[in-house]
Amino acid sequence: MTDFHGRKAVVSGATKGIGKAIARAFLAAGATVIGVYGSDRKAAAAFMLEWKTDASYLENRLFLFPCDVSDESAVLTFFAEVEKKFDTIDILVNNAGIRRDAVLAMMHSDDWHRVIEVNLTGTFNMSKQAVLLMMKQKYGRIIHITSPMAHMGFEGQANYAASKAGQIGMMRSLCKETAKRRITVNCVSPGFIDTELHRLRADGLAKSISTIDQRHRVVFRDHRQRLTGDHPARLQPLHITRGANHTMTVMTGKIGRYKILGNARGFFIGARSSAKYIGDQAAQRTSLY
Repeated sequence: MTDFHGRKAVVSGATKGIGKAIARAFLAAGATVIGVYGSDRKAAAAFMLEWKTDASYLENRLFLFPCDVSDESAVLTFFAEVEKKFDTIDILVNNAGIRRDAVLAMMHSDDWHRVIEVNLTGTFNMSKQAVLLMMKQKYGRIIHITSPMAHMGFEGQANYAASKAGQIGMMRSLCKETAKRRITVNCVSPGFIDTELHRLRADGLAKSISTIDQRHRVVFRDHRQRLTGDHPARLQPLHITRGANHTMTVMTGKIGRYKILGNARGFFIGARSSAKYIGDQAAQRTSLY
């Protein structure tokens, strides 16, 4: 694993599931992690205790802040604290996300708006402030954690799918705006990871996976073998470059065998060898590889 000492990474949704696994991987690589979480202070305290009792702990490189990413004023306050304490940041991982499932005809408008606010507007709020900091040093890496739902769709997830598709569209535009400043923007679509977010609909997951298998030839083994965000060693690599020849492995996740969906420019959900990325490679030839 690449030495990331001196690098500062902001990870939203950093105290649970995929976000926690990403934060732990950054810590293991020597980076300073500035984690954002919503309202679960117990999970934040547990993560901090876990880090401080880790065998590799030598100094405190984990800082956790409560922040509603959908609230622009809260994000402004958070980044003001970050700039005051760290001056700038090198990496942003937009991982925070929620689901409120219902078929569209029965979906409450509040559930539609809340999912869009957290998943998509939250990505906008965090990315905007991160870009302003990264421009100071003319370097940065921004990664949106999106989902196969962005281009497949599941019944009962119109709001979630729309928010994740929006992240991809935002990435495609933002990467063109920031590429000349050595700030790259990509999306990673992890697939099905056994986290709290997906356990909320565990009963219907097997049927949904079977449907995908029939329609798209995406082959999964027993759905009970889903990977867990608490075991990053079992997850597929997500590569974040520090320089020309330095790459850090974080994670994305894989279940069974994946087939690639889409073409060489994007819309991938994984492959047998390594993680694939939803990104504009023409604008970002030096991005995450």
